[in-house]
Amino acid sequence: MRWLLVSHDDNSISKQCGELLEVAGQIVICNYHHGKSSIQQIKDKINNQKPDRIIVFMNEKSSSVLFN
Repeated sequence: MRWLLVSHDDNSISKQCGELLEVAGQIVICNYHHGKSSIQQIKDKINNQKPDRIIVFMNEKSSSVLFN
C-alpha cells in the first residue's frame, strides 16, 4: 500500500509514523511543505504519486498556512 504523509516538516511524529509504515512493508511518500506548498501542489502530488492512503499532520502554527 502507498501512503502519502503531508506535514510542515520532518517532525518526530511524522518521522516515526513513516518508519513504522516502512517496517510493515508499506511504501511511504513524504510531502514536507514548510509552509510553501499550495493545495494545488498537494493535489498534483496525489495525482502523480497515486497514494492509497493519506495522513496529514497538522499543527496550529505551521500547517494553517495551507488552509487559510
